[in-house]
Amino acid sequence: MISNGMKYLFFGFLLLVLPAALPWITRADPCSECHPAIGKEKHVHSALEMGDCSSCHEGDADVHEFSLAGEGNKLCYTCHESKETKEAIHSAMEMGCLSCHRPHQSSNSKLLVQDTLSHLCADCHDPKNSGKNVHYPCQEGDCLGCHNPHQSETKSQLKASGYKLCYECHERKDQDRVVHGAASEGKCSSCHDPHQSSSHHLLKSNLRQACMVCHPDHKPTEGVNVHDPTGSDCLTCHKPHAGCEKSLLKEKQKEICYECHEPKDTKDFVHSAVTLGKCSGCHDPHQSPCISLLRDSNISQVCFRCHYDDVTGRKVVHSPIQEGQCTCCHDAHQADYPKDLQLEGKKLCFSCHDDNTKGKNLHSALRKKNQCTTCHDPHGTAHEGLLVKEPNRLCITCHPNQASGLHITRVFTRREHPVSGENDPSRPGRKFGCVSCHNPHSSDNPKLFHQGSSKSEMCEACHKKKKPLPEKPGKPGEKKDEKDDTDTEDSALPNTPD
Repeated sequence: MISNGMKYLFFGFLLLVLPAALPWITRADPCSECHPAIGKEKHVHSALEMGDCSSCHEGDADVHEFSLAGEGNKLCYTCHESKETKEAIHSAMEMGCLSCHRPHQSSNSKLLVQDTLSHLCADCHDPKNSGKNVHYPCQEGDCLGCHNPHQSETKSQLKASGYKLCYECHERKDQDRVVHGAASEGKCSSCHDPHQSSSHHLLKSNLRQACMVCHPDHKPTEGVNVHDPTGSDCLTCHKPHAGCEKSLLKEKQKEICYECHEPKDTKDFVHSAVTLGKCSGCHDPHQSPCISLLRDSNISQVCFRCHYDDVTGRKVVHSPIQEGQCTCCHDAHQADYPKDLQLEGKKLCFSCHDDNTKGKNLHSALRKKNQCTTCHDPHGTAHEGLLVKEPNRLCITCHPNQASGLHITRVFTRREHPVSGENDPSRPGRKFGCVSCHNPHSSDNPKLFHQGSSKSEMCEACHKKKKPLPEKPGKPGEKKDEKDDTDTEDSALPNTPD
């Protein structure tokens, strides 16, 4: 049962509310007489629902003359919050709210003038759902999934800036150690079209062309050698967003190369660049005017990128180095011999030079070490014959007892033969030295003489004529020894002491 007090309270409430509500109820009646369809559709403007036509219109009902109660969007803002306060404002706002919304009623939500949001947007914007590959929100006609329809702090009225918006639906792409510049800056749309595309992954163009927009230096050039992936698919080697390796490589450089190329580190001696996996130190991974995609046409210049240039300015340079062909002696990747040599020891030298070690007696430098580099520099030197030192100085490195520059030839008389001079009688145009008598490689003579089987026979090669030695000084009137003391090994050379 309702008490009398409650009844009095209820009727008191009606007496207060009805006088205020009556104008709202009766105010629409005159309008509805002329506009019977107003307020009949599914969605009706709230002011019209309350019968308050005067909130937007003002005028004389008796003469049926009305005008809007305000100008343009300002009229809407008397009830609705202003939509023009932020940095990025929808251009439609300049045309007015009624460019998108109906003022009284609509069969569409939000009083839109079109049946769907995507159709409404297509009134001004090109359709975004007609391409081969369409972004899911566009497929669903959900433009507001990414855009604010009125205004935003972000360009294009995006609901969030850059990658933050993309990561609302997509997995983050900037979590690895190395991040693509576009991804780190949140510029997903620099590669991807946010609406539709004829290419996979909504790329703005095919994959290679999309990469070349920012990396034009890697664009295949006519007349040069192009690495196969460069001309087709950059993702053969690179990740597009982020990765753990430098240059966004999918794996370590060497491992990627070995996916297509034969491994180059299977032998005992491997080039340090290969060991470190730095294939790009010598080869350009995209394109090069040089064979094998080398970074320089002259192989020696490629080598000198890492190795010390020990030939520039040298008086004598080994011909392969001079021609830029280090690989004549060295394998660029791996070898069975130290220093990546193609062959072992002197065998490598004799692949180009005559074998001068066929004598019965072999110079100990060759016999013990089996290599020519004890005496010769294989690249370049300041001395003839690529010797590491001036010839005589080189000899005394191992034969220090001859360092005085004089060579004893007779045990009893201690006569000394010079071992240096400007002219070599047996080799015109060359200086006289140790190698004038001794073969530095091999000889049938135990002393490595060039000719003969004894000292005297070697001497006779230069000293064709014999002459008596000068008389030894004696006391006046002393009878000379009648014994002939002719020195058959005496020298007729200039500078030979008398």
